[in-house]
Amino acid sequence: MFTSMNDVGGMKLKLVEYDSLTEFAQVRKTQRSQTKEHDATPSWAGGSVKDLYSGCERGDPAFADKADELISHFSNSAIEDYEMALEWNDQNGELDYEAAMGGEELFMYGPTIEKTPTAPVNLYVDQWTSCTIPTEEMMRRGIAILALAQALSIYRPVNTYVATGTRHMPTKTNLVQVIKVPTNPMDTSRASWMLASPSFFRQGQLPLTFYHSRSNRSCGVPCLNNRDWQTTQLGKWLAEREGIEDCIHLPLMFHSESMWKSNETTLEWVKDNMKRMLPEITT
Repeated sequence: MFTSMNDVGGMKLKLVEYDSLTEFAQVRKTQRSQTKEHDATPSWAGGSVKDLYSGCERGDPAFADKADELISHFSNSAIEDYEMALEWNDQNGELDYEAAMGGEELFMYGPTIEKTPTAPVNLYVDQWTSCTIPTEEMMRRGIAILALAQALSIYRPVNTYVATGTRHMPTKTNLVQVIKVPTNPMDTSRASWMLASPSFFRQGQLPLTFYHSRSNRSCGVPCLNNRDWQTTQLGKWLAEREGIEDCIHLPLMFHSESMWKSNETTLEWVKDNMKRMLPEITT
């Protein structure tokens, strides 16, 4: 686990980066051994703390099956990393007799391997939630994000991160927790569970806000103090730290009646983001 203090957006921001889901679960166990005050009820959290540990270890194949069903609507034709081209090659080429006898200057042709550049893209999910978001919409949202990562990975490397910003008001702690989602290489069971199960945030990241603020004082845990920065700049800031020029930032994933209300609107969301990232391919 790496922790740093940063001055961004007029805030003192604490950034916590977990090395793995295993470490994330261990930190949660450490926090829970100190106090059980902030455990959420399973009916609201979408699972118990025990379910959280199980998900960190094994994931949930049921979410993966739903993501696979959604991604089946997309083409599987990939851009080749390498392509073969026949062009003038005076080192490994062969003589084109007719071209040479016809007086052409370029008459040695051979195969040339050309690499097609495919820059990586980072996908940052600010997996914020509230009590107003129905569980089924959180599930559709997470599955859509995984489907987007799968669809984009056909064409370019995709690194997916949950990067959630929360605030502990009594201590004035602005906190961003970052953990990589296993989408490259793809572990659909754990990746879909992280993105689609409410319990990852509600039983995991939410109570760890208290742990990293070093306080058990009661708090509703709202967004960062500078919500505009969190909405527009958080993803860019994280990408720049990684040296990545291209990123998708999905901020403050609140309830939206039009976005996650059905499988059809969810699929349209995936297609719209595909077009935005790959306009030359998804015409």
